[in-house]
Amino acid sequence: MSHTTIENAAIIPAAFEHLYHPGPKWVDQRFTKDIHLPSISPLGLSITVDDHWSSDLFDGLLRELSLYSTLIGKYRSVEQIRFRGAGINQLSAAELTELVHRIGSLFPMRDSENGEFGIDLCHASVNPNTLALLKGLRFKQLRLHFGDCAELSQNDWMNKVADNIDLFSNFGFKELQCQIHLKHFRDPARLKQLLLSLLLYSPQQIELSGIEDHSRSEPNREDRNYYLGIIKLLTERGYTLLGNHVFISRDNHLFKNLTEQNLQFTPWGFSSPNIKNWFGTGIGAHGQLGNYLYRNTRSPEQYLQLLSEEKLPYQQLATNEIPNELQALLQSLFCYGKIENHTVKSLPTSLQSGVTQEISRAAEQLWLEHDSQQWHLTLSGMVFLRQFYRHLLEAMPANSGVSQQQKCL
Repeated sequence: MSHTTIENAAIIPAAFEHLYHPGPKWVDQRFTKDIHLPSISPLGLSITVDDHWSSDLFDGLLRELSLYSTLIGKYRSVEQIRFRGAGINQLSAAELTELVHRIGSLFPMRDSENGEFGIDLCHASVNPNTLALLKGLRFKQLRLHFGDCAELSQNDWMNKVADNIDLFSNFGFKELQCQIHLKHFRDPARLKQLLLSLLLYSPQQIELSGIEDHSRSEPNREDRNYYLGIIKLLTERGYTLLGNHVFISRDNHLFKNLTEQNLQFTPWGFSSPNIKNWFGTGIGAHGQLGNYLYRNTRSPEQYLQLLSEEKLPYQQLATNEIPNELQALLQSLFCYGKIENHTVKSLPTSLQSGVTQEISRAAEQLWLEHDSQQWHLTLSGMVFLRQFYRHLLEAMPANSGVSQQQKCL
């Protein structure tokens, strides 16, 4: 697989935001089994391949998977697997094959309608040999990144898109997912042309990365109109918006969950709420096991050193103490674009006043509209979703929330 950078930009849910603040906070690296995991819930697995990929890191990743197998239990099934990261296209065919087989031997794959077995690819790595390998390894979802074609002429990248998606169709994968980083397509006309080209092939998912970069500060009118134009274009062609950055078609594996109001939003994307525990492996990966949240070290040297000592390579560890009632409200906002009256009333007394004030402010700014039962996120509100999300968190009392803990896995 060829070497071309893949960019992953995701909006990180509230419980994980503090793990992304500057400055490492090292914790005791002892390896214990002091974690309670629901006995019947399936797992999610995210494999991050760093852009400094090497044979040593490959061996380290295999060791990390084995450590988690010991911690979690060999017979716990995995419902969602995603290979991702800036170095994913540096994996050799032999390495990818061994990784898939090792995962299968350690964590049986649960075959369900919500199941996902996906991998990120850039256009430069799409060729018949690569797709034949992925088909043979039984990948279901391919997510194509478009950053590497942004600098090509319009005719060249349109031809490249057409050729690659035709190849994809010939191999019969279950889903084609497309990720577009907006920083590469600041020209609205160029982005629209790309989207129209993609829509000819009806991908099951189109994800827009980089929206959160604008919403960290006040988006200007140009940013707002640019984004609203994208929403209008895709929703008019039958796509449904999840959160403010993922558009899915009716044949996406999550569409049934959406119609049944049975979704959750995680750092690894939208998924079935059946998945309660996620473990991330690789440099910089993040995960959630029980009530523990963690993030792996970003240093290849530290990563390998810790694994050589039979220690999990996480750099930061915390417990999630956001009240369940507030988490339910935030999930409803992100998954369905609404806040129901009863979720506000069910909040602890210490939260109700602050959350109600933030909802009122959002309504004044036309981010929300109200009917008799609930508040709905407007198109303008989608542009400011991250900002509103943070405001709701700031309504929490200072002594609640997510705390950094000197605990170990």
